[in-house]
Amino acid sequence: MGEGSFILTDYLGGNVRRTLFLGSVLMAALMLGVVACGGGTASPTATPTKAAGVTPTGEVINIKMTESPFRFVPDTYNLEVGKTYTLVFEKAKAYHTFTIEGLTIKEGAGVDIVVNAGETAQRTITPTKAGTFKLTCVPHDALGMVGQVIVK
Repeated sequence: MGEGSFILTDYLGGNVRRTLFLGSVLMAALMLGVVACGGGTASPTATPTKAAGVTPTGEVINIKMTESPFRFVPDTYNLEVGKTYTLVFEKAKAYHTFTIEGLTIKEGAGVDIVVNAGETAQRTITPTKAGTFKLTCVPHDALGMVGQVIVK
């Protein structure tokens, strides 16, 4: 340091610039979380449809996963026990999961579908248990990317 230069220190003896920088980074992260978790309007309920150009098993449910804000569209899915559905996921801009907690299906293990950024995905499921189940995108759960699956 040159003559007459000095570094401000906070009350704990740390560098004030570093403290201000870290505080700014923390504030920016908090603001991003508030904006990403913003409100919105109610999402529609999924209505199974037949998809053109796809040779699915059972009824097709088209699923869109958005990033701004992080949401499933729709966020509620109504299914029937024993009925087969093909879930068709649109191309997403980010890595997502479509995880239904506690739902058992005829095809084996539970529902935990991965959709990589820039890719589409398709999965056939046949629910074997009635109930209301939490739907979540594991990496974006805290940002509000949740929904529900109702099986009757």
